[in-house]
Amino acid sequence: MATVKSFREFVFDSLEAFLYREGFPVNGELVKGIAFLANNICHYEEESIRLTPEILISTDLTSIAKTLPTHIVIRIGQGPITMDTFKKALKGTAPLGRDNWIIYVTVDSEANTIDYGLLASGMSEPNPSPYSHLRVGFTDLIPSVIYIKALSPRLLLVKGKSDELIISFSLEDYEYEDENYFAVLASYITSGVSEEWRAAANDLFVGVLEQAAESSHGCLIAVLREQDDALDRLRTQMKDGILLPEPLDMAACVIDSQQTHDSNAHMSLISMCAVLKRMIGYDGITILSSDGKLLGYNFFVTSDEGVEGLPSGGARTRAYQKLCTMDALGCVLFRSEDGAMRIHRGDANPNA
Repeated sequence: MATVKSFREFVFDSLEAFLYREGFPVNGELVKGIAFLANNICHYEEESIRLTPEILISTDLTSIAKTLPTHIVIRIGQGPITMDTFKKALKGTAPLGRDNWIIYVTVDSEANTIDYGLLASGMSEPNPSPYSHLRVGFTDLIPSVIYIKALSPRLLLVKGKSDELIISFSLEDYEYEDENYFAVLASYITSGVSEEWRAAANDLFVGVLEQAAESSHGCLIAVLREQDDALDRLRTQMKDGILLPEPLDMAACVIDSQQTHDSNAHMSLISMCAVLKRMIGYDGITILSSDGKLLGYNFFVTSDEGVEGLPSGGARTRAYQKLCTMDALGCVLFRSEDGAMRIHRGDANPNA
């Protein structure tokens, strides 16, 4: 009889040991349920649309939520710690876990139940996900907590307070760097924003860039250097593209919303963020300035190899490599269709 070996047993054993090291109760059904979530969020689909929900699992959501600048909790359901409850939890929350909303699961070991729903870190669409705020002090949180995020259709991050686990659902070798690419890119985009408002603008861009990239089929985003002739030099190396006659001053919108606390200013900001996300999801390269302005989108690079445009796959990779050679750019972010990311820093970040 043939010997059957599955990834499941290896992943289950590793995940079980990881959960116990992180202080979660010794409960086989809990491990099975979390393994089910981990296995399914990498390739979760609803109506043929791939979703990439993030999951925060803890023993005390209330104390964790209080560490966020602001927070909203929407309770969806509760049930015993069984596979059926975990299946209901994923089905009921995964389609909603997007933009700045993530799924939460709270484990009550005494009652042998889980409570599940949605958690957001603010009152508006452009805010970063709760984990973007929590990651700074993640190891200092008092309750047991882990964070699960799909890095690609075959790669999963499980992060705890004291350790982290990368699960590969492939025999290929992977290299993982624990770097917040969106935060790096946002720091370049806001390096020229006044210091008083830079942090607010940076938070907005982290959220928008993360949401745009996650919902795209791959993207390229570049930041222009702070040089008078940088845009002219860049255009000589670009093919086609839409340059906005009047740049969209996202940073100014953030400042207006923060200063006035006016609902109209806030709604204008949300609307502009929605447009920016669609532009990033468009074919081609999106160009922003270092003072928080959107300059243009749908740009394509000219290629010495005769490759024009970058609709997918290898063409986008070659376009990224070409962008990395352009001295008019201070930073370039690449995200492939399968979620792989790279970032190029063309010069020292003024805020580093």
